[in-house]
Order: sequence, then C-alpha cells, then structure tokens
Amino acid sequence: MDGDIEAAGGGIDNFVRWLARHDGEYHLGTDRVAIVKRLIGLRDELDRRPRAVGDEVMNGDWVASLLASRPSDWVTSAINLVSVLEGGTPGPATKARGSAKRRPFAYDAPRRGLNGLQYDAMICNTDTSGTSFADM
Repeated sequence: MDGDIEAAGGGIDNFVRWLARHDGEYHLGTDRVAIVKRLIGLRDELDRRPRAVGDEVMNGDWVASLLASRPSDWVTSAINLVSVLEGGTPGPATKARGSAKRRPFAYDAPRRGLNGLQYDAMICNTDTSGTSFADM
C-alpha cells in the first residue's frame, strides 16, 4: 500500500483481504499484493486522467474513498471499482460520497445539519458561563 492510500483509513487491508476472499464475485484475484497493485494503478490513472459521468468526477480521491469505505459499503465499493476498472461507470450509490468536490466543515461531514464536532464547537463558543473551576 502506498502512503496516500494508507492515510485514507486503516480498514483498507481488511477490504483488500475481503476482495481476495470474494474473487468468485469480483474477479480481482486472490493475491492481495496484485489486488493492491491493480487498485493503486486505477487510482494513479484517474489522477492523471479523471473521468466524468454527468456531474460525477472519478479521480484518485474517488478511488481512495472507496478503498477506505466501511465494511457495510464494501459490496457497493467493489462493484463500482470493478466497473471502472473494466471501463464502465459506477452506479448511483457512490454519488456525493466519492465526489471530487470537498465537503464543508471537514471530517467528511454530511451537508446536512451539524456533526458532533461542529455541535461541540458551536456550544463551546456560544456558552456564556465562566471557564474556571470556581465558576462550576
């Protein structure tokens, strides 16, 4: 694995092992090193020449986001990665999650409401009570 992919999340090795165990479905092979090489190759190719389908842009970040997906998303991620590897297009399930556009407020927050980090920051910044132990 390379540094950029590893930085995307710790579950990538688990996802690659899972892909190797499901070779009968996704046909990426059973050798984890070969699978990683193929997926990094896809990431590098899309970094050089991103593909666009409608308003969806598939680039290296898109590949990294699928590789770092949660186990509950592995089936969808595998289907979409294989589709793009074969020259096809991903299904609609990865729209927004894999978009090249960065999401606001960091930590990959959804575009709705506040996430926990944002909520805590807002409460701490608007609290008018004292900040010393004596005030508590």
